[in-house]
Amino acid sequence: MGETGHYGLGLAIARAIVTAHHGEISVSCTNGWVTFAVRFAREEQA
Repeated sequence: MGETGHYGLGLAIARAIVTAHHGEISVSCTNGWVTFAVRFAREEQA
C-alpha cells in the first residue's frame, strides 16, 4: 500500500478484468498483511 493508504488504479483495473471474465476478487487483512485473491470457475469441456 502506498503512503497515502490507497492502492491506486491497479485494483480497479484488476476488478474490471476479473469481473469481465465472470470471476471474483477479494481482499483480506490479517495482522497487517493484505491479501488479494482472484477466483475463476473452470471452463467445462465438451
